[in-house]
Amino acid sequence: MLLKCIQGNVLDALADGLILTFDGSAPGMPGNIAHQFARRWPDAWQEIEENIDYPVPLGHVFDDEPLTESPFRVIIMASTLHHTDVLTETAKKALVRTTTEAAIMAAGRAGCRVVATSVMKGGWRLPRSVDAFLAMTEGYEAALRKWPKVELHVYALDQREYEDISSLARNLGWRTV
Repeated sequence: MLLKCIQGNVLDALADGLILTFDGSAPGMPGNIAHQFARRWPDAWQEIEENIDYPVPLGHVFDDEPLTESPFRVIIMASTLHHTDVLTETAKKALVRTTTEAAIMAAGRAGCRVVATSVMKGGWRLPRSVDAFLAMTEGYEAALRKWPKVELHVYALDQREYEDISSLARNLGWRTV
């Protein structure tokens, strides 16, 4: 099992796969990092958007191998954002856990060895990075039963967020970089 915490921009990751969050209810509602991806690789983003069969229910993932240029062979779109539902804290953690598991399963099926993502906290989901990160580690551990060789690299751009998740990761026995 290999999960790494890395300080930096997830879009600069050296990885086969990239997990991006979006609101699966309709086109045009990607998360912040997906917006940044779209600005860097507009052709790849357009291709990904065209291949998503909306609506994508919360917690489900869609994986795509865009033919146009991006540094990631596989893009995994995780439907975790929503603008209408009200979820309890427990439901938010469960959503992050199950979505992480589904994303790692999709990455494994696509032959990815390394998958990069940011902490799936989103302002409305889980305000504390450590809560989201802990839920992500639980989902990752569950997926490893089937795909034990898929590495997950969790990026934090913010220094404080990186320190918080790195400390938790070390306490859980994971590596940090």
